[in-house]
Amino acid sequence: MVTSTPVLFAPRGLAYSYRVSATDEDGDVLSYELTQAPAGMTVSSAGLVSWPDDGHRANNQSVTLAVAAAPPKRRAAAA
Repeated sequence: MVTSTPVLFAPRGLAYSYRVSATDEDGDVLSYELTQAPAGMTVSSAGLVSWPDDGHRANNQSVTLAVAAAPPKRRAAAA
């Protein structure tokens, strides 16, 4: 579950940055993916969304971020 509110405005000349805060009720590791985003926008494995200002940023952009819980890794049983 995402528990943070995204930053909705980035002034021209400044990079956009937003750290997603999310939790999983089972404590699983979370992964982040931008499924819809403008060119140049990225999300790190820690949930930091970044978008540098290249001087050609349009006023309104649609962004969709998916957060998923990774299943726990299972250890092989020792023989």
